[in-house]
Amino acid sequence: MSAHIIVVGNEKGGSGKTTTAIHVAVYFSMMGYRVHALDLDHRQASFGQFLIHRRRVIAQKAIDLPTPDFRQLRPSADADGYMRAFEEEERAHELMSRISDAYDVIVIDTPGFDGGLSRLAHSYANTLITPLNDSFIDIGVLARIRQEDMSVIGPSHYGAMVLKQTGARGRLRLTEDFEWLVMRNRISTLFTQNKRQVTTALNAAARHFGFKVVAGFSERVIYRDLYMQGLSVMDLPLLNTPRGLSPSERNAIDEVTRLFTEISL
Repeated sequence: MSAHIIVVGNEKGGSGKTTTAIHVAVYFSMMGYRVHALDLDHRQASFGQFLIHRRRVIAQKAIDLPTPDFRQLRPSADADGYMRAFEEEERAHELMSRISDAYDVIVIDTPGFDGGLSRLAHSYANTLITPLNDSFIDIGVLARIRQEDMSVIGPSHYGAMVLKQTGARGRLRLTEDFEWLVMRNRISTLFTQNKRQVTTALNAAARHFGFKVVAGFSERVIYRDLYMQGLSVMDLPLLNTPRGLSPSERNAIDEVTRLFTEISL
């Protein structure tokens, strides 16, 4: 496969997974790459719905906004659970084989639960981005942490799945073909004891598994407001609004842009 495949994955909901996928796909489209967006979560379909909004806004307002090509995985109608899962995985694999040579970047938003489609997507990843909220509840998806010294006992369910699907054994071996970025979202501005412990535990997990911890997105209303408009914060400078950009909008653009410096194509 020639495309660089960026998978956004986490088995815990509410971590900012779709917001991340949206901004990654739009950013690389703006940079002139041929980008294909693929939403494997046909139940919620938030990534795909955003791109539908985006195309509608472009048509209605006659504005030129860089937009990735897009496909939504068609769900199987088979009544048998095993056959349904098998058919959907076959469809995803066939689709990836068909589009991989036609694009520079493929961005995949995965289901927020363990399943065949999620495991298949992770096995394709050149770059895996795992957004998580800055809490022990979210870290628990990655690793089991010893409370006494914040050291890592071993992988939790999602961490174990990533190691298996990326072909790793024990410690994750990052190569030029694979990188794993863990995004700390919704970081508190207050330096509390809990925040310090979360930092210690996450850094211990990073050493144990070999992923890289990167700064993520703050809790900003603007991300939710722009979603229904089919817009990302990267689009704001292109809209030429008379009022200009607010400080909050500029800060959002800065933190999104910071993420892209961490992705190695």
